[in-house]
Amino acid sequence: MRYKKNIFGPLLLLAALATGTVSCARLILEERSACPAFLFFDITNSELFDVSEYTHVSAYKYPEQELLAIDTTSVSSILDRSFYLEVKRSDSVTGYGLLCFGGARHEGTLWTVEPGQEFPPVWRFGYSSPALTESYIIPVEAVKDHARVDMRFVDADGYADTGGEFPFYIVARSNTCGIDALDGRPVKGAFRFEPSEYGSGRFRFTVPRQFDRSLHIEVWGRDGFREAGKLVTDIVVWNLLRSDGDFSWEAKNLPDIQLEVCLVENRVTISVMEWSGETHSVYNN
Repeated sequence: MRYKKNIFGPLLLLAALATGTVSCARLILEERSACPAFLFFDITNSELFDVSEYTHVSAYKYPEQELLAIDTTSVSSILDRSFYLEVKRSDSVTGYGLLCFGGARHEGTLWTVEPGQEFPPVWRFGYSSPALTESYIIPVEAVKDHARVDMRFVDADGYADTGGEFPFYIVARSNTCGIDALDGRPVKGAFRFEPSEYGSGRFRFTVPRQFDRSLHIEVWGRDGFREAGKLVTDIVVWNLLRSDGDFSWEAKNLPDIQLEVCLVENRVTISVMEWSGETHSVYNN
């Protein structure tokens, strides 16, 4: 990873390009497609992110998807125009940017996690541009390509002979292990994650945009307690979400999901939270 920290050079470059003083004049008798073009970005919803947040940005030749440029920078460097990607002037390009990607591995445009790992809370933007001139500032909007699931057992303190400990743990499973950052499509693969308890009977984890309805949460008995090693219940999240005609894994910004579970009454309540924080549906099984 590298940062372009010298702001004055790029600003002078932009000024020169605006006035037409940089034009590859020495190549006027040569192929003008050899001249560089400079891609700058404007994240239109940048206020959602810390300015120090790492941002991975890439450019590909369109439609061949040949990699032209790739770099990692920060939100602040994008905003102050000290970051840019350099490509050939004549190329039509497409590409993406990824924020909050820590913990994911990438191969080409695929960003995935191994079984046992939690998917990071990624935000992504995509862009495309026709054949370029010397420079171009591309407006982009980062979209929420993850869903945070918060699970609370309302009867966590109601179990006898546990010494005040919650006697269960959960395992989240699905058939989606990541996303293709170029277009946001889910990547098929085994996802398995066992989140830590962060409060009495409370668990939280993040999943990528799903390609099917397989996301489910297993509740297991902890060692040392009466139900040790037993699968107590298996909650298929889609069975709770399907009554919501507005919910879709293809939504532009994925909502978060809150689950309240009462094992004693065999009851689950689900709340779907828009990324802005507004609750738009509540269901009970």
